[in-house]
Amino acid sequence: APRGVADALADAIGLVDRSPLVPAPSAPDGGAYPVETGIGRVGRLEEPTTLRAFAQRVAAALPATEQGVRGAGEDLFPRQGTRHVMLHHLADSLFDAVRSAGADVYVTADLRHHPASELRERAEFEGGAAGGPFLVDVAHFASEWPWLRYAAADLTERLADAGTVETRVSVRRTDPWTARIGSAPRA
Repeated sequence: APRGVADALADAIGLVDRSPLVPAPSAPDGGAYPVETGIGRVGRLEEPTTLRAFAQRVAAALPATEQGVRGAGEDLFPRQGTRHVMLHHLADSLFDAVRSAGADVYVTADLRHHPASELRERAEFEGGAAGGPFLVDVAHFASEWPWLRYAAADLTERLADAGTVETRVSVRRTDPWTARIGSAPRA
């Protein structure tokens, strides 16, 4: 939805020239939804970057979680006009749409091991180490949190005629994970 979770996440990391990854079908009455309606967002950053720098940018834009931000792929994509896809929630079912969009990086939450591994293997087979899309996986809670400021602003605006309305975005962390223990180096 316009001003939904994907838009909020895209705004938080500075994605420009956006459009839906999967545009919405026709409305039930046969009409068209607004052009920005659909699943996910495809866009670009204004400047080229690397996977590591991009993942750090995502981490800085989201609330801290024990998971942090994970990346998969070589740290290679300093190309102008790099395209990025934003999504959230177990979105590995849309890997084919991501590839069709020509995305260099796919930002999502809750990636599962086997689908992520298979996507990277396919990308490397078809494009070598620089083959995309690369993956940036964030915590579910963190992917939704930027949207809360939109919800608060929209509620305040829509209820303004009803009298005094005050909204606040909670800073309570609702991510269920409370600890992360890194693997010990092996000799």
